[in-house]
Amino acid sequence: MKGIFAFDAEKEDLNLDEFVAKVSRSALGTNNNAYTRQMAEHSLARVNELKEWGFFDSSLYNKSFRKPIEDRNIEVQERIVITHLVKENNKIKKLL
Repeated sequence: MKGIFAFDAEKEDLNLDEFVAKVSRSALGTNNNAYTRQMAEHSLARVNELKEWGFFDSSLYNKSFRKPIEDRNIEVQERIVITHLVKENNKIKKLL
């Protein structure tokens, strides 16, 4: 986790459709436009919610997210897309 993004339509030079198209070009068409649009539509509200919870006291946003993970000694797997969860004995099974 290196940072966070929030699409603010009132501050952006691009409208939502233009933004989604630009992300798609940047990702060389590997993104899912429906997910990109949904992320943009909801990102500002989520960032504002996190601010209310006390995140972002540092200019390095990832430190806010890393602290509770490190405090609980939770293993982090980066650059992985989850498509299905396998539940066994009321726990999510680790398949890696």
